[in-house]
Amino acid sequence: MISRLHLAALVLVSSALAAGPALTTIQDVLYKADGTRFNGSVTISWNSFQAADNSSIVTQSTTVKVVDGVLRVQLAPTTTATPQINYSVTYISDGRVQSQETWSVPAATQPVRVRDVRVTASATSGSSSGSAASDTGSNTIAETSVVGLIADLGARPLKGAGFASGRVALVDPTGMLASVTGADSD
Repeated sequence: MISRLHLAALVLVSSALAAGPALTTIQDVLYKADGTRFNGSVTISWNSFQAADNSSIVTQSTTVKVVDGVLRVQLAPTTTATPQINYSVTYISDGRVQSQETWSVPAATQPVRVRDVRVTASATSGSSSGSAASDTGSNTIAETSVVGLIADLGARPLKGAGFASGRVALVDPTGMLASVTGADSD
């Protein structure tokens, strides 16, 4: 009898651990300005945060296909996160980025629409959430919001002691930028 109780308790604990954080469903039908339904994809990216239930959400992105305008995605709420952050959302269609915006996802048991999570440009300009993307593109984006920026900047060559402006540049054996020497006619 005791072993059955232990087994039942183990099943309950393991199912609770496997459940993961509570998710909010964003569900909507997207249209283009000409009234036709949007077809393409939506890429959603975020920085690491801790969900309200103490789940650790790591920096990542996901791409969701939108067919005949139908968007449905489940995301961890960010309005109750630590730190409170926003999702960066990019709409892609016809092989190009069509627009970008910011989402702030509330905890909700019923599906919410895009208009319910969209952050307006005025809301992002005073925000300290680490993300300031908007539909207009007029706001600056915090360096910490750009995934992989620090690593990419660290991988670029830097000016070395042999660098002179106005000359042809080359990468020297140490990986630093140097200038080619010689006559201008060479």
